[in-house]
Amino acid sequence: MKDKSTTTKTARNGPHATPLGSYLSITAGAGAASLLGANGAVVYYNGAAVTATVGQTLYWNPITMTADTGGVGADRFNIANADTNYVYTTRNVSTINTFIGVNASGSNVLAKLDVGATIDASTAWFGNTWAYMDKSGWTTAQSPWATGQDGTTGNIPFKFSYNTAPADTYYGWANITYNDVANTLVLNNFAYNNTPNEAISAGSVVPEPSSMMLLAMGGTTVLAARRRRRDNQASVAVAS
Repeated sequence: MKDKSTTTKTARNGPHATPLGSYLSITAGAGAASLLGANGAVVYYNGAAVTATVGQTLYWNPITMTADTGGVGADRFNIANADTNYVYTTRNVSTINTFIGVNASGSNVLAKLDVGATIDASTAWFGNTWAYMDKSGWTTAQSPWATGQDGTTGNIPFKFSYNTAPADTYYGWANITYNDVANTLVLNNFAYNNTPNEAISAGSVVPEPSSMMLLAMGGTTVLAARRRRRDNQASVAVAS
């Protein structure tokens, strides 16, 4: 598996702000936990996509920012590809309490959110052992994942909180592709807001490298203009 890293976005005016901001890339691992509590940042997994076939389970860990099918570490979210058209989640509680969002009706069908949907305390949260993405014979009216086609992609909301005080909650999303023909689950990426109890937009992403370069160039131009203005003011003062 390829090396993975996280990207931290410093938000402007909350989680729904423009994607242009201050960015810092760090190496994934235990150090990512230190990002918790930073002001207005979205921690984003941009490692390799992970695919689970029948009998395997997708795991992702928001603390270490890792994803795999081996279930490394206790504090993780998981979606098991148990059998044909039969997908479910299980809940692990160790250091953190984990919850995954379900349909607003309160059913045990996993939620499928469009880009931009708000994830916060008002989301329908499911904390029990079983929840489903699809079951044999289900229609799209029963589950938005039951397409009967060659796959559908959407965002599953998740949240977690520490078992120790303060019991702050962190909201995030996981982008999943479910193929009920090939019977595969793919975890494309995930992210969470590391500001406690603050909402996040489903599918919120970091800017393309070109955008980051333009941002850096823009910042350099502004600094150069300020330096010239300061030097000109100093020259005028000396001449006077």
